[in-house]
Amino acid sequence: MTHKHAASNRVALECNCNQMGSVHDRCNSTGYCQCKDGAAGAKCDDCLPGYYWKQGCYSNVCDEEMLLCQNGGTCNQGQKCICPPEFKGALCQQPQCEAGRDCNAASSLHLTTASLLLCTLLAHLLATLSTH
Repeated sequence: MTHKHAASNRVALECNCNQMGSVHDRCNSTGYCQCKDGAAGAKCDDCLPGYYWKQGCYSNVCDEEMLLCQNGGTCNQGQKCICPPEFKGALCQQPQCEAGRDCNAASSLHLTTASLLLCTLLAHLLATLSTH
């Protein structure tokens, strides 16, 4: 008789646990779904605060309290920081320019080269037109 009682405790109940949010699709011996980290609810189909749902619960990348986007970045639904053009990284914490490189100097050098080329072409064009 004791053997039958122990076997009945191990029977998993059918309770439609969310397969993405729960460890198993059946209830545990207490009659509840066993949720994965960050998942909540009777069927593990909701997320705890600080998590977002995307075929399961994932920890927020950013928020408006503790995980703040830096350097003027804005948090998009807790999933990612939208960084200003001059910054990159999960929290916009890294400058786009590599360490030791002066991006402004590189872009101004490019502009200077383009300006010189344009001036040379214009001078050649004007010389050609004035001889005709």
